[in-house]
Amino acid sequence: MVDNNNVLIKNTLSINDGEYILNDIDNGKYNITFTKNGYQTFKINDVNLSDNGNIETNVNLVPEASQSTGTISGQILNNKKIPIYNAFVALYNIIDDKETIVATTYTNENGKYMFGNVASGNYLVKSKF
Repeated sequence: MVDNNNVLIKNTLSINDGEYILNDIDNGKYNITFTKNGYQTFKINDVNLSDNGNIETNVNLVPEASQSTGTISGQILNNKKIPIYNAFVALYNIIDDKETIVATTYTNENGKYMFGNVASGNYLVKSKF
């Protein structure tokens, strides 16, 4: 928490669920900054504290794009739409039209595969059976 002159007034850490408390702050206008590694910084400006009151602020931090992950999954079928067991599946990251293998796996008995914790980007899936 800083004042309008950007002078640090107080700082604190939150508990695991994100709850925090700042005590003994004089009346005035303040700017509050919320940070966590792997997340975008969030700022609230011109918070007005008067008469030693309480202010409740709920903030949802957004993961940085480089920290966001997802899942790529699918099913490998033959030309008769029958699932292919134990097919080799490769995940390629595509950057500047260059394909780079980043993960491999095999299909299960239902012909399904999954790649977890995949970073944001462009991907291509190829299979051999």
